[in-house]
Amino acid sequence: MKKNISILFSVLWIVSSCASADKFSLDTSNPLALLVQIAWSVNSVPSSSNTIHFVAVGEKCSSWTSKDGKTWTYSNSKFSGCTDGSVNSIAFGNGTWVAVGALNANGGCGIWSSKDADTWTAASCAPNPSPPNGTSALHNLNTIVYGGTNFIAGGPHNYSTTGVGFFGQISSDGSTWQYLSLTDGSTYIGTDYLYSSSYNSVSSEIYFSGIHNVNPEVVKLTVPALAQSSVSVNMPSSSYGVLALKSGKILLYGDDNYTNPTVGIVKIGTPITTLGSTASANTGVGSHINIAVEGKDKIVVLGNQCKMDYYGLTAQVWHSGAAPDMVGCSRLDWMSLSYNSTLDLYVAGAKVTGTVPTAFGYSTTGLPSDWTLVTQTVAGSPGPGILGIATQ
Repeated sequence: MKKNISILFSVLWIVSSCASADKFSLDTSNPLALLVQIAWSVNSVPSSSNTIHFVAVGEKCSSWTSKDGKTWTYSNSKFSGCTDGSVNSIAFGNGTWVAVGALNANGGCGIWSSKDADTWTAASCAPNPSPPNGTSALHNLNTIVYGGTNFIAGGPHNYSTTGVGFFGQISSDGSTWQYLSLTDGSTYIGTDYLYSSSYNSVSSEIYFSGIHNVNPEVVKLTVPALAQSSVSVNMPSSSYGVLALKSGKILLYGDDNYTNPTVGIVKIGTPITTLGSTASANTGVGSHINIAVEGKDKIVVLGNQCKMDYYGLTAQVWHSGAAPDMVGCSRLDWMSLSYNSTLDLYVAGAKVTGTVPTAFGYSTTGLPSDWTLVTQTVAGSPGPGILGIATQ
Protein backbone atom coordinates (compact mmCIF):
# COMPACT_ATOMS: atom_id res chain seq x y z
CA MET A 1 0.00 0.00 0.00
CA LYS A 2 2.78 2.40 0.94
CA LYS A 3 4.48 1.59 -2.35
CA ASN A 4 1.32 2.47 -4.31
CA ILE A 5 0.90 5.73 -2.42
CA SER A 6 4.54 6.57 -3.08
CA ILE A 7 4.09 5.94 -6.80
CA LEU A 8 0.91 8.05 -6.82
CA PHE A 9 2.65 10.99 -5.20
CA SER A 10 5.59 10.63 -7.59
CA VAL A 11 3.23 10.78 -10.57
CA LEU A 12 1.40 13.75 -9.07
CA TRP A 13 4.70 15.57 -8.53
CA ILE A 14 5.84 14.95 -12.11
CA VAL A 15 2.52 15.98 -13.65
CA SER A 16 2.24 19.06 -11.45
CA SER A 17 5.78 20.04 -12.44
CA CYS A 18 4.90 19.68 -16.11
CA ALA A 19 1.72 21.65 -15.56
CA SER A 20 3.73 24.39 -13.89
CA ALA A 21 6.10 24.48 -16.85
CA ASP A 22 3.06 24.89 -19.07
CA LYS A 23 1.86 27.90 -17.05
CA PHE A 24 -0.97 26.13 -15.20
CA SER A 25 -1.66 27.11 -11.57
CA LEU A 26 -2.35 24.00 -9.45
CA ASP A 27 -2.92 23.53 -5.72
CA THR A 28 -0.53 20.74 -4.72
CA SER A 29 -1.49 20.75 -1.02
CA ASN A 30 -4.49 18.43 -1.53
CA PRO A 31 -3.78 15.29 -3.63
CA LEU A 32 -7.44 14.61 -4.42
CA ALA A 33 -8.06 18.20 -5.45
CA LEU A 34 -4.85 18.04 -7.45
CA LEU A 35 -6.17 15.07 -9.44
CA VAL A 36 -9.30 17.02 -10.37
CA GLN A 37 -7.25 20.06 -11.37
CA ILE A 38 -4.88 17.93 -13.45
CA ALA A 39 -7.80 16.43 -15.36
CA TRP A 40 -9.13 19.94 -16.03
CA SER A 41 -5.70 21.21 -17.03
CA VAL A 42 -5.01 18.37 -19.46
CA ASN A 43 -8.35 18.99 -21.14
CA SER A 44 -7.46 22.67 -21.35
CA VAL A 45 -4.22 22.12 -23.26
CA PRO A 46 -4.65 23.39 -26.85
CA SER A 47 -4.65 20.54 -29.34
CA SER A 48 -2.32 20.77 -32.32
CA SER A 49 -4.91 18.76 -34.25
CA ASN A 50 -6.94 21.97 -34.59
CA THR A 51 -4.05 23.90 -36.10
CA ILE A 52 -4.09 24.68 -39.80
CA HIS A 53 -0.64 23.44 -40.75
CA PHE A 54 -0.85 23.89 -44.52
CA VAL A 55 -2.41 26.49 -46.81
CA ALA A 56 -2.29 26.10 -50.59
CA VAL A 57 -3.23 28.58 -53.32
CA GLY A 58 -3.69 28.32 -57.06
CA GLU A 59 -5.47 29.09 -60.28
CA LYS A 60 -9.02 30.48 -60.47
CA CYS A 61 -8.64 32.31 -57.13
CA SER A 62 -8.46 28.94 -55.37
CA SER A 63 -7.33 28.06 -51.86
CA TRP A 64 -7.07 24.89 -49.80
CA THR A 65 -6.44 24.41 -46.07
CA SER A 66 -5.36 21.32 -44.16
CA LYS A 67 -4.61 20.42 -40.55
CA ASP A 68 -2.65 17.29 -41.42
CA GLY A 69 -1.58 17.62 -45.08
CA LYS A 70 -3.87 14.74 -45.99
CA THR A 71 -7.43 16.07 -45.82
CA TRP A 72 -8.13 19.38 -47.56
CA THR A 73 -10.87 22.02 -47.57
CA TYR A 74 -11.32 23.85 -50.89
CA SER A 75 -12.64 27.33 -51.66
CA ASN A 76 -12.61 29.74 -54.59
CA SER A 77 -14.16 32.67 -52.75
CA LYS A 78 -11.66 33.59 -50.02
CA PHE A 79 -9.76 36.27 -51.94
CA SER A 80 -11.87 39.39 -52.41
CA GLY A 81 -11.30 41.23 -55.69
CA CYS A 82 -9.95 38.11 -57.37
CA THR A 83 -12.02 37.18 -60.44
CA ASP A 84 -10.59 34.44 -62.63
CA GLY A 85 -7.09 35.32 -61.43
CA SER A 86 -4.26 33.14 -60.15
CA VAL A 87 -3.01 33.23 -56.58
CA ASN A 88 0.59 32.28 -57.31
CA SER A 89 2.42 32.08 -54.01
CA ILE A 90 1.93 32.07 -50.24
CA ALA A 91 4.17 32.56 -47.20
CA PHE A 92 3.76 32.31 -43.43
CA GLY A 93 5.59 34.50 -40.93
CA ASN A 94 5.05 36.18 -37.56
CA GLY A 95 1.64 34.53 -37.17
CA THR A 96 0.36 35.75 -40.53
CA TRP A 97 -0.37 34.07 -43.86
CA VAL A 98 0.17 36.24 -46.95
CA ALA A 99 -0.83 35.23 -50.48
CA VAL A 100 -0.01 37.07 -53.71
CA GLY A 101 -1.01 36.81 -57.34
CA ALA A 102 -3.07 38.32 -60.14
CA LEU A 103 -6.59 39.70 -59.71
CA ASN A 104 -7.83 38.49 -63.08
CA ALA A 105 -6.73 36.78 -66.28
CA ASN A 106 -5.15 40.03 -67.50
CA GLY A 107 -3.07 40.58 -64.38
CA GLY A 108 -3.50 43.13 -61.62
CA CYS A 109 -1.67 43.20 -58.30
CA GLY A 110 -3.24 40.97 -55.66
CA ILE A 111 -2.19 40.68 -52.00
CA TRP A 112 -4.23 39.07 -49.22
CA SER A 113 -3.41 38.38 -45.56
CA SER A 114 -4.96 36.23 -42.83
CA LYS A 115 -4.33 35.28 -39.22
CA ASP A 116 -6.41 32.10 -39.26
CA ALA A 117 -6.19 30.97 -42.93
CA ASP A 118 -9.97 31.30 -43.16
CA THR A 119 -10.79 35.01 -43.24
CA TRP A 120 -8.65 36.88 -45.75
CA THR A 121 -8.26 40.64 -46.13
CA ALA A 122 -7.22 42.23 -49.41
CA ALA A 123 -4.38 44.75 -49.20
CA SER A 124 -3.62 47.67 -51.47
CA CYS A 125 -0.51 47.26 -53.60
CA ALA A 126 1.82 50.23 -53.66
CA PRO A 127 2.30 51.55 -57.23
CA ASN A 128 5.67 52.08 -58.84
CA PRO A 129 6.23 55.82 -58.28
CA SER A 130 8.18 56.13 -61.55
CA PRO A 131 6.77 53.69 -64.12
CA PRO A 132 9.00 53.81 -67.22
CA ASN A 133 7.61 55.27 -70.46
CA GLY A 134 4.02 55.41 -69.28
CA THR A 135 3.79 51.70 -68.44
CA SER A 136 1.52 50.39 -65.71
CA ALA A 137 2.46 51.31 -62.16
CA LEU A 138 1.01 48.03 -60.87
CA HIS A 139 1.72 44.43 -61.87
CA ASN A 140 0.85 40.92 -60.72
CA LEU A 141 3.03 39.19 -58.14
CA ASN A 142 4.49 35.70 -58.60
CA THR A 143 6.41 34.91 -55.42
CA ILE A 144 6.55 35.93 -51.77
CA VAL A 145 8.95 35.18 -48.92
CA TYR A 146 9.09 36.06 -45.22
CA GLY A 147 12.64 37.09 -44.40
CA GLY A 148 13.20 37.69 -40.72
CA THR A 149 11.08 40.81 -40.24
CA ASN A 150 9.46 41.54 -43.60
CA PHE A 151 7.34 39.96 -46.29
CA ILE A 152 8.79 40.69 -49.73
CA ALA A 153 7.05 39.83 -53.00
CA GLY A 154 8.34 39.94 -56.57
CA GLY A 155 6.88 39.99 -60.06
CA PRO A 156 7.68 40.97 -63.64
CA HIS A 157 10.37 43.21 -65.07
CA ASN A 158 9.04 46.76 -65.18
CA TYR A 159 10.08 47.48 -68.78
CA SER A 160 12.29 46.38 -71.67
CA THR A 161 15.40 48.29 -70.65
CA THR A 162 18.02 47.97 -67.93
CA GLY A 163 17.93 49.81 -64.64
CA VAL A 164 14.15 49.82 -64.14
CA GLY A 165 14.02 46.85 -61.77
CA PHE A 166 11.54 44.08 -61.17
CA PHE A 167 8.18 44.98 -59.63
CA GLY A 168 8.27 44.34 -55.89
CA GLN A 169 6.36 44.95 -52.65
CA ILE A 170 7.46 44.95 -49.01
CA SER A 171 5.54 44.85 -45.72
CA SER A 172 6.32 44.23 -42.05
CA ASP A 173 2.80 43.06 -41.17
CA GLY A 174 1.25 41.76 -44.41
CA SER A 175 -1.38 44.51 -44.40
CA THR A 176 0.38 47.75 -45.34
CA TRP A 177 2.69 47.63 -48.34
CA GLN A 178 5.36 49.79 -49.94
CA TYR A 179 6.82 49.59 -53.42
CA LEU A 180 10.24 47.94 -53.66
CA SER A 181 12.19 47.87 -56.91
CA LEU A 182 14.17 44.62 -57.12
CA THR A 183 17.39 45.09 -59.06
CA ASP A 184 17.31 43.79 -62.64
CA GLY A 185 21.08 43.44 -63.11
CA SER A 186 21.94 43.05 -66.76
CA THR A 187 18.49 42.22 -68.09
CA TYR A 188 16.75 44.41 -70.62
CA ILE A 189 14.03 41.92 -71.60
CA GLY A 190 10.54 43.15 -70.77
CA THR A 191 9.11 39.64 -70.46
CA ASP A 192 11.55 38.51 -67.74
CA TYR A 193 9.98 37.92 -64.34
CA LEU A 194 10.67 36.61 -60.84
CA TYR A 195 8.86 33.46 -59.68
CA SER A 196 11.02 31.98 -56.89
CA SER A 197 12.28 33.35 -53.57
CA SER A 198 13.94 32.07 -50.40
CA TYR A 199 15.35 33.37 -47.11
CA ASN A 200 18.79 32.32 -45.86
CA SER A 201 18.72 32.64 -42.06
CA VAL A 202 22.44 31.81 -41.78
CA SER A 203 23.69 34.68 -43.95
CA SER A 204 20.65 36.96 -43.44
CA GLU A 205 20.00 37.16 -47.17
CA ILE A 206 16.90 36.92 -49.35
CA TYR A 207 17.13 35.59 -52.91
CA PHE A 208 14.86 36.02 -55.93
CA SER A 209 15.13 34.18 -59.24
CA GLY A 210 12.96 33.35 -62.24
CA ILE A 211 13.17 34.01 -65.97
CA HIS A 212 16.37 35.93 -66.71
CA ASN A 213 17.13 35.74 -70.43
CA VAL A 214 20.22 37.93 -70.83
CA ASN A 215 22.51 36.56 -68.13
CA PRO A 216 21.39 34.06 -65.46
CA GLU A 217 21.37 36.10 -62.26
CA VAL A 218 19.88 36.00 -58.76
CA VAL A 219 18.69 39.08 -56.89
CA LYS A 220 20.31 39.17 -53.44
CA LEU A 221 19.04 41.35 -50.59
CA THR A 222 20.81 41.57 -47.24
CA VAL A 223 18.51 42.00 -44.25
CA PRO A 224 17.59 44.10 -42.45
CA ALA A 225 19.41 46.78 -44.46
CA LEU A 226 17.86 45.60 -47.78
CA ALA A 227 21.04 46.35 -49.73
CA GLN A 228 20.67 44.74 -53.16
CA SER A 229 22.93 43.19 -55.76
CA SER A 230 22.50 41.02 -58.85
CA VAL A 231 24.64 37.87 -58.70
CA SER A 232 25.66 36.00 -61.86
CA VAL A 233 25.06 32.27 -61.35
CA ASN A 234 25.85 30.82 -64.81
CA MET A 235 22.93 28.41 -65.04
CA PRO A 236 22.57 26.65 -68.43
CA SER A 237 18.95 27.77 -68.80
CA SER A 238 17.27 31.14 -68.33
CA SER A 239 14.61 29.67 -65.99
CA TYR A 240 15.63 28.55 -62.50
CA GLY A 241 14.43 28.57 -58.90
CA VAL A 242 16.33 29.18 -55.68
CA LEU A 243 16.22 27.52 -52.25
CA ALA A 244 18.27 28.47 -49.19
CA LEU A 245 19.15 25.41 -47.11
CA LYS A 246 19.31 25.25 -43.31
CA SER A 247 23.09 24.84 -43.53
CA GLY A 248 23.41 28.20 -45.29
CA LYS A 249 24.12 26.62 -48.68
CA ILE A 250 22.04 27.65 -51.68
CA LEU A 251 20.37 25.32 -54.18
CA LEU A 252 19.63 26.51 -57.71
CA TYR A 253 17.35 24.27 -59.77
CA GLY A 254 16.15 24.42 -63.35
CA ASP A 255 16.94 22.64 -66.60
CA ASP A 256 19.39 22.38 -69.48
CA ASN A 257 17.39 24.32 -72.08
CA TYR A 258 14.58 26.80 -71.46
CA THR A 259 12.66 26.12 -74.68
CA ASN A 260 13.30 22.36 -74.87
CA PRO A 261 14.39 20.95 -71.50
CA THR A 262 15.59 17.34 -71.40
CA VAL A 263 17.03 17.09 -67.88
CA GLY A 264 16.71 18.85 -64.54
CA ILE A 265 19.86 20.76 -63.56
CA VAL A 266 21.00 21.81 -60.07
CA LYS A 267 23.82 23.68 -58.34
CA ILE A 268 24.62 23.71 -54.62
CA GLY A 269 27.13 25.98 -52.89
CA THR A 270 27.84 28.89 -50.60
CA PRO A 271 28.14 31.84 -50.61
CA ILE A 272 25.88 32.62 -53.53
CA THR A 273 28.62 34.62 -55.22
CA THR A 274 30.52 31.35 -55.84
CA LEU A 275 27.69 29.64 -57.74
CA GLY A 276 28.73 31.23 -61.02
CA SER A 277 31.84 29.03 -60.99
CA THR A 278 30.21 26.00 -59.35
CA ALA A 279 29.69 22.99 -61.62
CA SER A 280 26.10 22.04 -62.32
CA ALA A 281 24.78 18.49 -61.86
CA ASN A 282 22.13 16.47 -63.66
CA THR A 283 19.20 14.95 -61.78
CA GLY A 284 16.83 12.11 -62.58
CA VAL A 285 14.11 14.59 -63.52
CA GLY A 286 13.82 14.46 -67.30
CA SER A 287 12.39 17.96 -67.59
CA HIS A 288 12.42 21.33 -65.89
CA ILE A 289 12.53 21.14 -62.08
CA ASN A 290 9.51 23.13 -60.93
CA ILE A 291 10.03 23.16 -57.18
CA ALA A 292 12.37 22.00 -54.39
CA VAL A 293 12.20 21.69 -50.62
CA GLU A 294 14.52 20.58 -47.81
CA GLY A 295 13.22 17.95 -45.40
CA LYS A 296 14.70 16.19 -42.39
CA ASP A 297 17.40 14.27 -44.25
CA LYS A 298 17.01 15.04 -47.94
CA ILE A 299 16.19 17.59 -50.60
CA VAL A 300 13.24 16.64 -52.81
CA VAL A 301 12.78 18.12 -56.30
CA LEU A 302 9.67 17.74 -58.45
CA GLY A 303 8.94 18.25 -62.14
CA ASN A 304 6.29 17.63 -64.77
CA GLN A 305 4.50 14.36 -65.46
CA CYS A 306 5.21 12.83 -62.05
CA LYS A 307 9.01 13.23 -62.32
CA MET A 308 11.03 13.65 -59.13
CA ASP A 309 14.43 13.11 -57.57
CA TYR A 310 16.09 13.49 -54.17
CA TYR A 311 19.44 14.42 -52.62
CA GLY A 312 20.72 12.79 -49.41
CA LEU A 313 21.99 15.48 -47.06
CA THR A 314 24.32 13.06 -45.26
CA ALA A 315 25.77 11.35 -48.34
CA GLN A 316 25.57 14.62 -50.32
CA VAL A 317 24.67 12.82 -53.54
CA TRP A 318 21.66 12.70 -55.82
CA HIS A 319 19.80 9.45 -56.33
CA SER A 320 21.89 7.44 -58.79
CA GLY A 321 20.43 6.69 -62.21
CA ALA A 322 17.11 7.78 -63.60
CA ALA A 323 14.75 8.51 -60.73
CA PRO A 324 11.48 6.59 -60.85
CA ASP A 325 8.19 8.45 -61.17
CA MET A 326 6.22 9.22 -58.05
CA VAL A 327 4.20 6.13 -57.13
CA GLY A 328 0.50 6.24 -58.04
CA CYS A 329 0.94 9.41 -60.08
CA SER A 330 -0.45 9.95 -63.58
CA ARG A 331 -0.47 13.08 -65.77
CA LEU A 332 0.36 15.48 -62.95
CA ASP A 333 2.78 18.40 -63.15
CA TRP A 334 4.04 19.11 -59.64
CA MET A 335 4.10 22.89 -59.10
CA SER A 336 4.35 23.36 -55.33
CA LEU A 337 6.00 21.63 -52.40
CA SER A 338 6.38 22.15 -48.65
CA TYR A 339 7.79 20.31 -45.63
CA ASN A 340 6.47 20.53 -42.08
CA SER A 341 9.05 19.50 -39.49
CA THR A 342 6.51 19.07 -36.68
CA LEU A 343 4.51 16.53 -38.68
CA ASP A 344 7.63 15.28 -40.52
CA LEU A 345 5.61 15.47 -43.72
CA TYR A 346 6.24 16.50 -47.33
CA VAL A 347 3.20 17.90 -49.14
CA ALA A 348 3.07 18.57 -52.89
CA GLY A 349 0.49 20.27 -55.12
CA ALA A 350 -0.12 19.57 -58.80
CA LYS A 351 -1.37 21.13 -62.00
CA VAL A 352 -3.21 18.68 -64.23
CA THR A 353 -2.96 17.79 -67.89
CA GLY A 354 -6.07 16.41 -69.51
CA THR A 355 -9.36 16.11 -67.68
CA VAL A 356 -8.27 14.48 -64.43
CA PRO A 357 -8.86 16.32 -61.13
CA THR A 358 -5.94 18.11 -59.57
CA ALA A 359 -4.28 16.48 -56.57
CA PHE A 360 -2.12 16.78 -53.50
CA GLY A 361 0.52 14.25 -52.55
CA TYR A 362 2.02 13.59 -49.14
CA SER A 363 4.94 11.53 -47.85
CA THR A 364 6.83 11.01 -44.61
CA THR A 365 10.09 10.08 -46.37
CA GLY A 366 9.99 11.94 -49.69
CA LEU A 367 11.04 8.79 -51.53
CA PRO A 368 9.40 8.12 -54.93
CA SER A 369 7.86 4.88 -53.64
CA ASP A 370 6.32 6.48 -50.55
CA TRP A 371 3.67 8.98 -51.66
CA THR A 372 -0.08 9.01 -51.20
CA LEU A 373 -2.13 11.03 -53.68
CA VAL A 374 -5.34 12.82 -52.70
CA THR A 375 -7.44 13.94 -55.67
CA GLN A 376 -9.46 17.13 -55.32
CA THR A 377 -12.66 16.32 -57.20
CA VAL A 378 -14.60 19.06 -55.40
CA ALA A 379 -12.52 21.63 -57.32
CA GLY A 380 -13.74 20.27 -60.66
CA SER A 381 -12.19 18.28 -63.48
CA PRO A 382 -9.80 19.48 -64.68
CA GLY A 383 -9.27 21.33 -61.47
CA PRO A 384 -7.26 24.51 -60.86
CA GLY A 385 -3.51 24.12 -60.55
CA ILE A 386 -2.08 24.23 -57.03
CA LEU A 387 0.66 26.83 -57.45
CA GLY A 388 1.90 27.44 -53.91
CA ILE A 389 1.92 25.77 -50.49
CA ALA A 390 3.04 27.27 -47.17
CA THR A 391 3.26 25.64 -43.77
CA GLN A 392 3.57 26.59 -40.11
